[in-house]
Amino acid sequence: MSPSIARHHAWGRLDRPRAQLVAALALGWAPIAVLGLLGRLVTGRIDPLVADISVHVRLLVAVPLFLVADLALAHQSRVTLRRLADEGFVGDDERARFERAVRSAERLRATPIAEALLLAGAVTIGVATLVGWVGATGMVQGAPDVGFGAARVWFGLVGLPLFGFLLGRSLWRWIIWAITLVAVARLRLRLALAHPDRRGGIGFMALPSLAFGAPFLFALSSVLTASWGAQVAAQGGSLGPFRMSFLVFLVGGELLALAPLLALTPRLFVAARRAIVEYGSLATDYVRRFHHRWIAGGARSDLLGTADLQALNDLGGAYREAVERAVPIAFGARELIVLLVVMALPALPLIFAFVPTEVLHRLVQSLVGAR
Repeated sequence: MSPSIARHHAWGRLDRPRAQLVAALALGWAPIAVLGLLGRLVTGRIDPLVADISVHVRLLVAVPLFLVADLALAHQSRVTLRRLADEGFVGDDERARFERAVRSAERLRATPIAEALLLAGAVTIGVATLVGWVGATGMVQGAPDVGFGAARVWFGLVGLPLFGFLLGRSLWRWIIWAITLVAVARLRLRLALAHPDRRGGIGFMALPSLAFGAPFLFALSSVLTASWGAQVAAQGGSLGPFRMSFLVFLVGGELLALAPLLALTPRLFVAARRAIVEYGSLATDYVRRFHHRWIAGGARSDLLGTADLQALNDLGGAYREAVERAVPIAFGARELIVLLVVMALPALPLIFAFVPTEVLHRLVQSLVGAR
């Protein structure tokens, strides 16, 4: 195989998720670890940047999770849009508008201009850390003093720009999906009014929010908590000043992942009101016919074994469970709780590391009922 063909195959393999992950770790984190080890051997001390846990969390945790979030969003959004078309939620009269919205999203995702701007911005921030315009570890500062060595130069020119570019690209692709949701919400969707998901049958529209939000928000939470932990470890003090910031992050994370789904609320609200009218009318007609046959008609000798009683019960159950309890929001408590837990998990090691042992001991005693 010629060298040019070999290079072509090497670049082609970078489209594979595993190859992207290996390349990101090899390019972003591995050189910093090697430079830190060499610095330790030469100078006898550890480079402060290499000792900053927030640097490693960015490159070992957040960068891979940004790649996972991109892949999960791409897959789940395709599945969701395919279900909308295949399951009849998009009628023939709206198919052309639906396909235009999908093609528009594909064009936005494929355009190189946005990614070029994101890369330029990420590199600018990386260079700014080297000249002192921004903290040494970027916008979210870890340890306040990391010195200036080879590891910091590599982090500023490669590691931090890689982290910033993948962060920005993930957000850009999420914005594209949000725009697509708004376009879909403008269609006259053929909702299944009595669907057991109580959302007109489109409850699956929340799946891309979980597929993207879980890894992406876990990555952000890991970076934030690692940076705060590095600051507390370096400067002393407590976690108190960060509690409000973390609360704001939790609320902001929920909004980021789920707010785009609110574009579907007007359609769901109208569908829920229409379902009450239409299925209420159906129930009224059926009850009157049932009364006419079995009560007013007096045909009770054939009552045993008739399916009319079961049908009456099924109709009532369907009305109560699916129609009366229909909600005009495309997500529920499950999505809120899952994302909240995902964002809170990275904070647990920080809490256990800096909360006094006596407080944790008393908490455990209270939970188990010990005296």
